[in-house]
Amino acid sequence: MKNFTFFLTTFLALFLFVELTHSQVYMVVKGEVSTPYYDLEEAIEAAEEGATVYIPTGPYDIQKTLEIAGGYHSSTLLIDKKIYLVGAGAEVGVLHNTIIRGNVVLTAEASGSQFHGIVITGELRLDNVSNTYFKRCKVNSTIHLSGSGDLNIISESDINNVYNNESLYGGVGRPSNGITTKILIHNNIIRGIISNLKDAIFNNNVFTYNGNNLTMYTSWCIFSSNVFFILNATLDIDDSYGNTYNNFNNNLFHRDFRAPSQSSNCMVSNNIENVPLGNIFVDQVKWQLTDDSPGKNAGSDGTDVGIYGGISPAKEDRIPIYPSIKEFLVGSTTDSEGNLQVRIKAEAQEN
Repeated sequence: MKNFTFFLTTFLALFLFVELTHSQVYMVVKGEVSTPYYDLEEAIEAAEEGATVYIPTGPYDIQKTLEIAGGYHSSTLLIDKKIYLVGAGAEVGVLHNTIIRGNVVLTAEASGSQFHGIVITGELRLDNVSNTYFKRCKVNSTIHLSGSGDLNIISESDINNVYNNESLYGGVGRPSNGITTKILIHNNIIRGIISNLKDAIFNNNVFTYNGNNLTMYTSWCIFSSNVFFILNATLDIDDSYGNTYNNFNNNLFHRDFRAPSQSSNCMVSNNIENVPLGNIFVDQVKWQLTDDSPGKNAGSDGTDVGIYGGISPAKEDRIPIYPSIKEFLVGSTTDSEGNLQVRIKAEAQEN
């Protein structure tokens, strides 16, 4: 309880300070020491290894231009140490959102970092990074995995991809060339192409894409208990797109699922095809299954397919696991004893 009380006190103090000064304050916490900063890049640069950076509601524009892999990238935030970034939320329609406007690059030294409740408007790039965790976030461009890495996790997030067709991209080259991008992707909304991945696991996601070549040059991946909401075409995972040695089991498909050729060495089992949209989702905002959906209890573990199934079901609003302010009211005057009435309502969702 002490740690929670300390955090909540720090968070409320941060929020109050932001409201009263009308400026953004970024709180860096390490142990029981908290330090405020007025610039996000400065806060991250000053944060010690293992520190937590609390980012309040609102947008932040990244200013720096960095040289990465021989090219210059504008509006790019570099993270080169293990830190924890906690925002106020990333889901559309929630009261508060934390938005990093620009690209975010993590180097190998940032292995073990965590992101919670943050929108990234540009590319998220993981260069030789392992053991990172992205929960209840949103990425509006490609998640780019390069080099080697292991045990990276993305959960309850929205890979929106508003700029191009690739949501997840596994580096330059083909998996056969030795690109290793081991990653667990579960209970997310994924809105674009998956390409150049190897040894990835996709559990309980919703794939929504207006095309048939959803996977390209992807090998040794497992797709289980997902919903494939392909809008206007048959889903083709054949080796004509370089897909080999993949496993598709216990998934639900809105359209046809064209069985891969024998040469692709893919395994297909217990999938459900050609399900009308009205028998899949209540709506395409929360992505909940209808009561009579054939995806109910049809996952590989006996739970539902899609984001509300599996061992770690998504929460409906997907707000951060840490308390966020939902209501903040300050009285206009003090009482006869000089007391000022303040009402604060905080909300959080469990893991």
